[in-house]
Amino acid sequence: MRLRHDLDAVLGLQEETYRTNFPGFRYGPRFLREFEKLLRMADRAHHEGLFVAEIAEKVVGFLWVSLLYMEFDAHQEQALVKDVCVTAEMRRRGIGRLLMERAEAWGSQQGATKVTLQVTAANQAAIALYEGMGYAVERYHMGRELAD
Repeated sequence: MRLRHDLDAVLGLQEETYRTNFPGFRYGPRFLREFEKLLRMADRAHHEGLFVAEIAEKVVGFLWVSLLYMEFDAHQEQALVKDVCVTAEMRRRGIGRLLMERAEAWGSQQGATKVTLQVTAANQAAIALYEGMGYAVERYHMGRELAD
């Protein structure tokens, strides 16, 4: 990823990703500023990988992967996929799979023995992709709304 060149396109991908996967999420200028700040920090960190998929010099997908050390796991070095998204018009064409394969290759190059990710339960297309690539549910992340 060339941060200066690709930043606006990557930020543009986030709106649909967050609105679709996190109902009620308040997407706006504050979120964009914070996300941009995180991307800039990640771009300078050796344990973070930022990648884009391009077609005809247009960004159509984004991947953010990070190397983690998990002290209490058999797979102590892990690559965590923090964000992966593909533009709506380019989905179901193999771009998500290519980005995930890039995450796996990057993780392996960094010494990771496992790749992990989180996916929203309602995102059945992504779940099917991940399961088709051999990913399996290991934990459930559960939540409950609290009354005012």
